[in-house]
Amino acid sequence: MPLPGRRDPAGPLDAPWRTPPVHDRLQRYGPFVLALFLLATSRWGSYLPTGTPPFVVDIVLAVVIADRVLGVATHRSRRAPIDTWLAVTTLGLLVLTAAWLPLGEWTLDALRDAAPYAYAVVIFLVLAPARTAVPWMDRAMMVILALHAAWIAVFVLAPGVVHAIPAVGDGVELFLARRDVDGMICGLLAGLALHKALSGKAVPVNLALAGVGLALSLALGSRGALLGVLMALLAVALLRRRADGANRHGRRWALALVLILLPGVVALGAQGEATQRMTASVTGLWQPTEDVGGAQGTMSARYQSWQRLVEYFQEDAARNVFGVGFGPHFLVDSKADVEMFGGDIESVRSPHNYLLSAWARLGLLGLGIVAALTLVGWRLAYLVGWASPARVSDVDVVAIMIAVGMPWVGIVGVVMEAPFGAVPYYWALGHLSAVACARGAAPPFTLPGTRHRPVEGRHG
Repeated sequence: MPLPGRRDPAGPLDAPWRTPPVHDRLQRYGPFVLALFLLATSRWGSYLPTGTPPFVVDIVLAVVIADRVLGVATHRSRRAPIDTWLAVTTLGLLVLTAAWLPLGEWTLDALRDAAPYAYAVVIFLVLAPARTAVPWMDRAMMVILALHAAWIAVFVLAPGVVHAIPAVGDGVELFLARRDVDGMICGLLAGLALHKALSGKAVPVNLALAGVGLALSLALGSRGALLGVLMALLAVALLRRRADGANRHGRRWALALVLILLPGVVALGAQGEATQRMTASVTGLWQPTEDVGGAQGTMSARYQSWQRLVEYFQEDAARNVFGVGFGPHFLVDSKADVEMFGGDIESVRSPHNYLLSAWARLGLLGLGIVAALTLVGWRLAYLVGWASPARVSDVDVVAIMIAVGMPWVGIVGVVMEAPFGAVPYYWALGHLSAVACARGAAPPFTLPGTRHRPVEGRHG
């Protein structure tokens, strides 16, 4: 029997009687805490502390990566197996990114262009949480999503309060919402609360939280967020849930209330700006109302600019296959900026479609890898949420919603090309991979040069 405060060498890594050392907690929970920070603060948090590089995201990632490299060198690093398909696609994306970096210009714009793809390294940094840590991680996730909803409510109901807060550093406006990503994060609160209600847990409270999250998401008026939230909620509705006797009665009440309230929610949602903007985006499907009449024009301009980009890619075989790399302003070079913005907006470097961005920067090779990574994420969501008989934690549910919903937001917005969207997305893929491998639901792939030691997983 090991003594209190000592680790039994033959026992599990995070046994209840041992306090893990700092480097162990940094390795296992560093990426999770970084994802929580970005889910709490979204766009404005990603620009802290001063609004100019280095940002807090880059600093924390550098510390975690340095600790992992040092751990490998000193043989104290542990690496949970990663899903084989995820490892192959992620390595392909990182190798292609690394190959383009020395060929481009070493400018701040070039580094900004490369960052969204380099952030994929987060996938390799995520470890499966210890069983004893799952309860506090679940609580932390709910608290963070509730805090995010609280400041979004202030932004929606009292925008003057937000605008009165002095900017930090080089113009970082605290608590200023970005409608697409913040609408998606509010949807995460709605989905998690709905999942808990359908599991029979605190049904009235969680249904109220779900309603608040959905209302805030709709109030922000982003069609991209609406599309992502709908996909996330669909995933939540289809999740497998354990039917234990204690919660079975509550689950029936929750399901009945959802079915009763659903028609009213749909009717109210149809009147929202986000719904009208999305339906107005499809020519001939819906007549846009006066207050969102610009939505149809905006999407028309984007479609035309996307068509011009595709023509530009295909004009040169090398550009089509390998891309333009990092640094060139392909929107300006292709004249697509004229179609989208009327020109003369140098600061915008994305076509508001992450797939087209990947095609532009990394060619058809990169587009194929990014598309494959999206499909791998959906597969991992299925393995954790549906194929595995183990209990799905709250953190698992949020990771599933991010993996399923975030790419849809990125199709019509600049989310996946920014740290506030890319880092939580890659964390979600890494988390789902680590959990699926720990449960034996995914074939593992171990990186060369790392020493694999058993990681306490969650198998029931």
